[in-house]
Amino acid sequence: MRHAPPCTALCSCPGRGRGPPAQAIGGVVDQSDLDQLKKLVDDSGWQVTIAVPLKSVIDQARLKDATKDPTPPVTMDQAVAEVKAAHQTLGDDLLAVEVGNEFDNIITTTSAEYYATVKQYQAAIAAAIPHNHITLVGPSANTSSTNNVLNDFVTAVARDTTATPSKTLEELSSHFYPGSHCGTSTMWLGALTAAVTYLKRRAKPQGVVDAGARLDNKIPSVMNESNSASCSGQPGVSNAYASSLWSLDYLLQATQTGISRVQFHTNTAAICGDFKARTSPDYPISYRYYGAFCAAERSALDANQLSASPLYYGICAFRHVPQGTFVDLKLADTDLPQLRAYGVKSRDGKLTVVLINVQDPSTTTSTDDAVTLNLPSVYRNGSAVTLQSSAPGGLGSLDASAITLGGRTVSPSGLPTGHQTRSRVALSGSSSTVNVAPGTAQIITFTR
Repeated sequence: MRHAPPCTALCSCPGRGRGPPAQAIGGVVDQSDLDQLKKLVDDSGWQVTIAVPLKSVIDQARLKDATKDPTPPVTMDQAVAEVKAAHQTLGDDLLAVEVGNEFDNIITTTSAEYYATVKQYQAAIAAAIPHNHITLVGPSANTSSTNNVLNDFVTAVARDTTATPSKTLEELSSHFYPGSHCGTSTMWLGALTAAVTYLKRRAKPQGVVDAGARLDNKIPSVMNESNSASCSGQPGVSNAYASSLWSLDYLLQATQTGISRVQFHTNTAAICGDFKARTSPDYPISYRYYGAFCAAERSALDANQLSASPLYYGICAFRHVPQGTFVDLKLADTDLPQLRAYGVKSRDGKLTVVLINVQDPSTTTSTDDAVTLNLPSVYRNGSAVTLQSSAPGGLGSLDASAITLGGRTVSPSGLPTGHQTRSRVALSGSSSTVNVAPGTAQIITFTR
């Protein structure tokens, strides 16, 4: 989990005692918030990466636009005090500290200068929290489909002889969105699951992994901010059923490439559809179209009863795939407009195959896809869990309540409800033919 407060009372933010400064939209964070965060990570098993500011600690003449997203004048000492408070509360659940956010979008600092600031932060944190080696995260470059900034950063890290990269950096971080809600590459429904989007996604993670290889693969490569469309998601796309299939596909594709972690940018608890403009004081805590969950109405929000979004179902489906080694299913690129296919063989010999028919079931030209699998050995049993939606709107349906995974839905408490259903998959020696309906995903488990 990536936590990036705009300003915290723990850091003695300007305006302390007089209310938060105008730049601290969304309010401030204090010890009670850290205590609640600790409870969340204890309950979930998550870890936290906390972000510290970059804009306010560099030469202000290096800002590209001082009026864009203004931040309080927080000093490095204040930021380090926040890290110290977070560490005292979270302990080992504080995974790392991220420096800045998309620095290449907001300042003219070079990658080498940025890395120097990263090391400066690490030295300051080490002085404040001795005997606890806290590593940092960067460069968290912009969402471009290229990796130019990441490659420049890796070059700077590799050339630096004053520090060991793996002792400074916990992760090599990148951001990626295949489309946008505010930029020039506006995402639309058909594009989300299109073959061209898949190919763009394939190139981006591969470039990230290749950059990490230049540092001898000693630092994990991660997508620490990602989703279907930047700037809070595209309405009618990011909150549509299509994002269930897209997220399952994306997570498998990124993992197969070698990405260690994908973190989806989402909202905290918010009312479904209650989107606030970027200039609103409530923007940081408002609804996002690409959110993983939201409350149906105010009373549900007050009762902490959140509803799972289509994105959440895709993430849940991914969790059904066990750890293991990817098996090449040799899916041709010419099949991408209809199908995505992945295979994972686990240590116990089980083979999990995920087949995703990305065609829109509401379109008359969509067809079932009969997929014949030539298995690596003979398996005795095969069964499948299906991700699907019963809504008539197909991939464009905004009714998350119509989505099921193995016949089950996710309750407002976050737990699956109903009896899980698994369909039998026929086998013939080391071969199996599976019929995948449009707009569905089959998660198939083969056992000996």
